[in-house]
Amino acid sequence: MVKVGQGLNRWFPRKTVLPKGDYYTLTWGISYEFGGRTTVALERSSVLARQGNQRVTILTLAPEMKDRDRESELRADGRIDRRVSVRNLWKDLTSWSDRKLRRMAGTNDMADAGPVESLPRTSDAWSEYRFGSNGEVLQVDRYADDGSLLLIDQRDTIKRGTKGGRLLTLLDSKGSVVKQWNGATDLYSAWLDTVFAGRPSYVVNDSKLTGRIFRNYRRDNVVYAQMLHNHYLGDQTAGTGELSPQEFQYLSCLDRFDVAITLTDHQRADMIDAGFSSKVLRTVPNSTADLHGDPKAHRNRCQGAMVGRLVKHKRVEDALAAVAQSLGRVPDLVLDIYGDGTARTMLEQTRQALGIGAAVRFHGHTQRAKRHFLEASFSVLSSRSEGQGLVLLESMSAGCIPIAYDIEYGPRDIIANGINGFLVSPGDTDALSEAIVRVTTMNESELAEMRAAAIDRAADFYEERIAKRWGEVFAEQRFTPITRLPDLNAKLESADVTDERIDLKVNVDGVDGIQPESVAVSWTTRQRYFSSKSPASLNGSSLSVSIPIDNFMNVPPDRIDFSVDIVGGRNLNRVRITSGDSKGRNVGTVIELYSTKNGNLSGLLPAGTAASGV
Repeated sequence: MVKVGQGLNRWFPRKTVLPKGDYYTLTWGISYEFGGRTTVALERSSVLARQGNQRVTILTLAPEMKDRDRESELRADGRIDRRVSVRNLWKDLTSWSDRKLRRMAGTNDMADAGPVESLPRTSDAWSEYRFGSNGEVLQVDRYADDGSLLLIDQRDTIKRGTKGGRLLTLLDSKGSVVKQWNGATDLYSAWLDTVFAGRPSYVVNDSKLTGRIFRNYRRDNVVYAQMLHNHYLGDQTAGTGELSPQEFQYLSCLDRFDVAITLTDHQRADMIDAGFSSKVLRTVPNSTADLHGDPKAHRNRCQGAMVGRLVKHKRVEDALAAVAQSLGRVPDLVLDIYGDGTARTMLEQTRQALGIGAAVRFHGHTQRAKRHFLEASFSVLSSRSEGQGLVLLESMSAGCIPIAYDIEYGPRDIIANGINGFLVSPGDTDALSEAIVRVTTMNESELAEMRAAAIDRAADFYEERIAKRWGEVFAEQRFTPITRLPDLNAKLESADVTDERIDLKVNVDGVDGIQPESVAVSWTTRQRYFSSKSPASLNGSSLSVSIPIDNFMNVPPDRIDFSVDIVGGRNLNRVRITSGDSKGRNVGTVIELYSTKNGNLSGLLPAGTAASGV
């Protein structure tokens, strides 16, 4: 029984599934028609709140959420548990008293003060804008709820009228400067610091955007977990190893986080093999709700369902082609598609061109679409890639037999082919059609057996087990001081390039006070999204490394930059290798090493005449 006016955690028996501390989910915003990533973030927040009897706060940065009561809306829709709250940066700042605003000053040095000129206020809106000649935003003034000027965000501090340089000035209600920052990330970080208030805190970041923003956010009192919801490669079919452009900035430095979460063991193993990290990668699958599917309940065996965004990546047109191929043998076949997106018009045109108008029904964005799996006989997943494929688990929990492309990642980790669902070679619409026909023509006893097996498999992902796994991962972490190596430097001693490898010897200083957990030489391209690292040995101040030339064979023409990575003390310390003029044999058939105008070691792909001074 809860006593009125008393803290929730005090009067409910505390479970031990989660370590003691404050818990947060971090994301950019929560739109009204959100996709799977936000769905997972909301459901995981609720799972941790329920299973740990723990308050969980969802932190958002989007300005458009300032005037929205998303917490009440989400709770009314059954999207979040009563222990989950939603907090927004701008809703805080615009409502805070001067005393609370001054907490944003923190202990960091103030940015160099520049000229601060506010815009004329033309309406009651909380934001005023100044635009450039091409329509770009050059200044935003934000107003507090009491009408006082709160923040001046100038984005043309180098040359007025031309975007470049930034100065954000936070003001109190009297117009006095509280703090100035030279970038929005510093403002966001100051807000997080006030939210966490020095208390032991566990933060799970779900958004690609906030992943990039906070890739360098490290605090002694904060355990930071970065979710890896999707395939880490940008194009899973090209075989080039190029990273996802949206996630490149933090994928190339994963060891900066306390922990990085993959949804399947398969992806974690691939990322370890690719050299991303062996220290911080852990697997925690998404959970799925118990939909209480009945394997013997009557269903129309010819009715299928798809749930997901209608975008190119989901390859829904393959499902339409498979339906068209199946209709000759299953004339009563119907596929209901729940979701919306940029590809909907194209898909409706495809449906018309295939002449399957009666067999495919588009329902658009639908609240609680997963409930429709309770009525459908089978589901279809035809994506190019997935992080895990939550819809598979939802389908199986409902007793709806999944038919899925055997893609990376998820389906093969969940489905036992022919036992609790079907796996089909990616892109093979003939095989997809055959699987659909097989489900629709199986006898009732076989269908019931397969549905029961699907429900049993889904139970492995119910929230009790997944919350326990989160507790195990968090329990591994420690709130020990973050180790920074401000004097770290790396100077090239010699370089030898052959057709098989690059051998580097580097003198490393400034590692005093840390016992490295790993040492490596990393590289990233400048124009594209390639990154890798090779383990190095460090003996005293002498570092040596051999980088296989094969690492660069699939990289298109570009320039690459080399760094030394020292991992230890809950941190990745990375520093460019200085080279002066490169020493040794440094021209090969694949790569040419050279020294930049700043005296750093770089490489040119393909080999040619390096423009020294670039």
